Amino acid sequence: MKISKRLLFGFVMAIILSVVVGFVGMVGMRSLYESGIFMYEEQDVGMEHFPSEQPQDNRFKH
Repeated sequence: MKISKRLLFGFVMAIILSVVVGFVGMVGMRSLYESGIFMYEEQDVGMEHFPSEQPQDNRFKH
């Protein structure tokens, strides 16, 4: 096998590997995004469930 064919094969394999790694990363990021949306919409307690008055913190008042 000539050196030019080996180099071409190596570059093609590097490109294929990069595409696969990028695809797996994008799928993982999409999964994280969907998990975050689910957690915010379904599991997080909204601010409407807390009392409207602010906590009384008199430590810094004179």
